[in-house]
Amino acid sequence: MLEERTGLKPISEVAIKEMQEKLDHKCKPISGLGKLEILADKIAGIEGTVDIKTNKRRCLVFAADHGVEREGVSATPRNVTYLQAVNMMAGHTTVAAIAKANHCSVQVVDIGIDADVNDPKVLNRKIRKGTTDILKGPAMTRGEAEKAIQIGYDVAQQAIDEGNQVLAIGELGIANTTISSAIIAVMLDEPVSDVVGRGSNISDRRMQHKVDVIEEAIAKWQPNAADPIDVLSKVGGFEIGGKVGAMICAAENGVPLIMDGFISEKPP
Repeated sequence: MLEERTGLKPISEVAIKEMQEKLDHKCKPISGLGKLEILADKIAGIEGTVDIKTNKRRCLVFAADHGVEREGVSATPRNVTYLQAVNMMAGHTTVAAIAKANHCSVQVVDIGIDADVNDPKVLNRKIRKGTTDILKGPAMTRGEAEKAIQIGYDVAQQAIDEGNQVLAIGELGIANTTISSAIIAVMLDEPVSDVVGRGSNISDRRMQHKVDVIEEAIAKWQPNAADPIDVLSKVGGFEIGGKVGAMICAAENGVPLIMDGFISEKPP
């Protein structure tokens, strides 16, 4: 699975050009639909056709806990990961409400929740109950990191095989902004203090503690920015690995994938 990928479907510049020409021939000012036209062009490029299809869609939410939560980096207790996973599949969260309004199915994937989740609606792909506290050891083994990516890939592939034409990805995991900040700091070689945010609306004192924890973990385990699997295994999270796998799968299949938020992508 994790050998160098050669099957990623390239963006079709031909389809983008054809879509823009199609839009330009509508009874409207040139580029009159603004960002909607940019979005249409992008989807055409991903799917490789102007006959774009987005009728069936699924939001994949990967859920896992983080050992570093025990260091007091979050204002929210770890059991909220479990509670939100169950509530989301019951339709009681904002994501569930927005998805329902947009005719989008939701699938929560337990890839590492620190609890026994006995809800049949939550897909059980648990690697183990949470990662290791990154102050005490690497977050996971390299094998576990690879397994997380493979799980995300397989779940996304199943969604595509079931006819979903658009995927969205999200995550649940208390303290995952700590983990994401560590990954960003390593991969982009940026100071930890420049990438850390308040996460669950933490205080100034707790935010400085969060910075200190990340800096210590990076110094201890020396994740190699040239080897993303090494970074994921040393300071990452199971749900982040799952999302990576889903991204790879969508790219290989030419399926548009929506991602949002600090955990998925560093803001510009």
